[in-house]
Amino acid sequence: MNRTAGWISILCLLAIVAAGCNNGGGNRPVMQQTPPATATQTPFPTATQTPPPTATQTARPTSSASPTAQPSSTPTCTSFTSTGSLKVDRFDHTSTVLPGGNVLIAGGFENFDGTVVLASAELYDAAGASSTLTGTMATARAGHTATLLNDGEVLIAGGEDASQNSLNSAEIYDPATGKFTVTGNLHLARVFHTATLLSSGKVLIAGGYDKGLFLNSTELYTP
Repeated sequence: MNRTAGWISILCLLAIVAAGCNNGGGNRPVMQQTPPATATQTPFPTATQTPPPTATQTARPTSSASPTAQPSSTPTCTSFTSTGSLKVDRFDHTSTVLPGGNVLIAGGFENFDGTVVLASAELYDAAGASSTLTGTMATARAGHTATLLNDGEVLIAGGEDASQNSLNSAEIYDPATGKFTVTGNLHLARVFHTATLLSSGKVLIAGGYDKGLFLNSTELYTP
């Protein structure tokens, strides 16, 4: 009896083992295979290509257009108006403003070919817009100079006569009497020269023309 029970026990154990094998081993622990570690390939750092700097085009500043200046509606005084006429036709004469406001007009040629030279003089009255004859020069002349002196008188110097001879004579016009009087002569006869009043009151006579020659000489007139 005990022997039979022993065989039964053995058979039961075998059955259990067989059942476990058929069921994948039952609760028997299964070794899990860990897959081999694969080497992680780290990519080589790629050089970052920075685009070349592009030239920044700065826009040129546009000039602020200022408003166009509108023409003034006020007329400018750039026109000529007719006024009184001279008493005598003349050219290459002199005109000198006197202290009282009148203008002394003296000498000159009366005709274009220069064969008539004037000794006459006249005063132009700006207020009355008219001219009146005044004293006559001692010598007819054209191409001369007329310089207002500090005392209000006028120095008439040089010029040429009707024969185109240069003159060395000079004379003084006195506005108070309206007459011309002879004064000292120039050292050299000259025409088309200049005469400049200096701060000292003297008059500088410079350059001019005489007998086909241009002059570089100068001289001083002392009143």
